[in-house]
Amino acid sequence: MPTPNMYPLLVILLLASPYGMIFTSFGISISEASNSKTLEECENNISIQCAREIGKSIFESGTVTEGCCYALVYLGKTCHDLFFHYSLAYKSNVNKSKALAKSTQVWNQCNKITISPTSFAF
Repeated sequence: MPTPNMYPLLVILLLASPYGMIFTSFGISISEASNSKTLEECENNISIQCAREIGKSIFESGTVTEGCCYALVYLGKTCHDLFFHYSLAYKSNVNKSKALAKSTQVWNQCNKITISPTSFAF
């Protein structure tokens, strides 16, 4: 696992790679992030794997693992909404109302998982 000071370099390398859509598949560009401290804070607190997983579950098909649900809910609804709206800005062939409904569904499912009594181990 990279040390915390290596994350900016890792993100830059991933965005510059042939798979430059790794993080931008969730719609987060470096130029947009530099304009928003809140978005930057959100980016720094979620793994690329979870960002991809959440983005894929909203814009394509798939599910969000319990671990990524916990990460998303920990970030909060504001970060989820920021990620979604930035992603949507880069998606041209997406039905926006369906994507919004799916985004809400993902948030609600993750929120339900994290507050479920079965989630707590005593």
